[in-house]
Amino acid sequence: MHRSREHRVLQRANIFLAMVAIFFLLLGFRLFYLQILQHRKYKALAYRQQFRKIPLFPHRGDILSSDQKLLARSIEINSLFAVPKDISDKKKLIYQLSKYLPFTNDQKERLLQRLQDYRYRNFAWIWRRLDDRTYQKIKALHLAGIGFEKEFRRYYPNGRLACHVLGATDIDGNGLEGIEKVFDRELKGKMGFRVVGIDALGRHLREDFHQTILPRDGKSVQLTIDSIIQSKVERELQHLAARWKPRGACAVVLSVKDSQVLALASWPSFDPNHIQDSEKEALRNRAIVDYYEPGSTLKPFVALSAVLEGVMQFEDAIFCHNGTFRFGPRTIRDTHPYEWLSLSEAIVKSSNIALSQVGVRLGDKKLREYIQSFGFGKKTGIELPGEEEGKLTSMEKWGFYTTTSVSMGYEIGVTCLQLANAYAAMVNGGYLHRPILVKRVYKNSKVVYEARPRLIRRVYQRPELTKKILLILESVVEEGTAKLAKISDYRLGGKTGTARRASRKRRGYSGKYLASFVAVAPISSPEIVVAVMVDSPTGAIYGGVVAAPSAAKIAHSTLAYLGVQPDKILSTQTHSN
Repeated sequence: MHRSREHRVLQRANIFLAMVAIFFLLLGFRLFYLQILQHRKYKALAYRQQFRKIPLFPHRGDILSSDQKLLARSIEINSLFAVPKDISDKKKLIYQLSKYLPFTNDQKERLLQRLQDYRYRNFAWIWRRLDDRTYQKIKALHLAGIGFEKEFRRYYPNGRLACHVLGATDIDGNGLEGIEKVFDRELKGKMGFRVVGIDALGRHLREDFHQTILPRDGKSVQLTIDSIIQSKVERELQHLAARWKPRGACAVVLSVKDSQVLALASWPSFDPNHIQDSEKEALRNRAIVDYYEPGSTLKPFVALSAVLEGVMQFEDAIFCHNGTFRFGPRTIRDTHPYEWLSLSEAIVKSSNIALSQVGVRLGDKKLREYIQSFGFGKKTGIELPGEEEGKLTSMEKWGFYTTTSVSMGYEIGVTCLQLANAYAAMVNGGYLHRPILVKRVYKNSKVVYEARPRLIRRVYQRPELTKKILLILESVVEEGTAKLAKISDYRLGGKTGTARRASRKRRGYSGKYLASFVAVAPISSPEIVVAVMVDSPTGAIYGGVVAAPSAAKIAHSTLAYLGVQPDKILSTQTHSN
C-alpha cells in the first residue's frame, strides 16, 4: 500500500512536470512567433506609437511658354487639419470653424463622423487650401486639436490661356489632363518626410527630429507654344463662336519646317484654376480628340498623289459632266457645273466630280497608301493625352464607293492636328514630322532635355511639285473658294472644306456641317500652317465663309509677330524694277 501511494505521488509529479514542460514549450513557441515571426509587425506598431512621419511636399515644376511666359506654377498655401483625440468637444469645434469655412450641412455631418472615427484619431483633414485671410482668422482662434500644414496649390496665372494644352491637377497635385498629366512624373518631383517623436498623448515633441528626408522639387517644362500667338488664336475662336454659334471649334498653328506647335486651341474652353466647375464639353481638346470627315481639304493630297504616281499631271484636263456624274448607281454632284477643268483648276474650284475620277485612276490601293503616308489614320504622337488616330478604312473593308468618297474627303476621319501636320509635309518638300509641343525640360535651371526635329518619313522628293502645289493653294485664295481669306502684305494659300456632319444617333448624316480651312503662308517661302475647324456653325456652312477669314487673320497676325518679311510687297517691288 505504501508503494501504491508513492506510485501515485510520482505519477502526479510526472504529470505536473509534463504540464510545466508543455507550458514552457508553448510559451517558447509564442515568444518565437512574436519576436521572430512577427518581429516586423510589432516593431512597426511600437514605432508608430513613438514616432510620426510628417510628409514634406516637393515644389511642382513650372510650365513656361516658348517666349518665357509663366503658364503654371505651384504656390505655397496652408491647409487645416485636426488631431481628433485632442479635441474634447468635436461638435463645438465644427460650429466655431463654420463661421469661417463655407460648410454645407452634409459636409458638417461627414466631418463629424470622421473626427469620431477611431481610424482618424491622430490626423484628419478639415479644409484643404485655405485662402490667406481665412487662415489668419482661424489661426488667431488658438483652438485646441487643430493645426496647419504647408501644401502647394497649382496656379494658372493666365486663366484659360492654353488650357487644353496645360490641363490641370487634382487637389493632391496629380496631373489630370494635358501636359500636367503626360509630364506628371517630371513635374511632380519626389515626396520627402520628417520623423518626429510623439508623447503618450500623440503630441509632437518638436525638438525631437529623428530623421529628415528632404523633398526633391520637380522639373520645369517649356513648351513650343508662344503665348502671344496662342492668345490671338483663342480670341479669334471666341469671335468666330460669337458670330457663327457653332457646337465647337478648334485651331492649330504649326511651323512648316519642323511641326513645332506654336498654338493649339479649342472652343469652348475652361479655367484650369476651377476645373471642377467646368462643363464636360469644355474639357474636350477638339484639336486632337475629335475627328471629322474633312471634305475638300483632302483633295490636294489626292491630286498630288496621282501626279506622284504618274497617272496624271496638274495640266491634264478632266471632263466634269456639267455638274452631275453617274458612278455606277451613285450620283456625284458639284456645287457649280463645269465641263473641262485641269487637275489644278479642279482643286481651285473644288470639283467633286473631277477628284473622284482622279481617285479611280489612281486606284484603291495606291490612294490608300498615299493618304496614309501623309499621316492620316495614325496618331501624330504629340505629347498630349487622348489623341485619336482618326479613321482610315482598311483594304479588307474598302468598298465600291470608298475610292470616290475618300477622293472627296468622305469615309475618312481626320483631326485638326493631323490635317495641319499633313499640309506642313505637303508644302515643305515632303517631310512629315512628329509635332513638337515640349521644347525643353529644366532641372534647377539646367537644360536636361531639348527637343529636336523628329522626322517620320519623307513622303516625296520633287521640289517642282512643291512649288506647283503652293501656287495652286494660292489660286484657291485669289480666285477660288477662299477669296475671303485674302490678306495684305503676305501671299497666302489654302484649301476650304465643307463636309456634312455624321449623325451621332443613327447612320447617315445629321444635316449639320463641318466648315474648315487650312492656310499656308507666305507662299514664297512657307513658315506656318494654320488649320481651323468649325463644328456645326449656324447661319452659314461653307469653309470659305465660316473658317477661312479667321484662319487668314491668325496667319497674318502670326507672320507679323514673327517678323516674317511680307512677300506681296517684295513681288510688287520686283515687278516695278
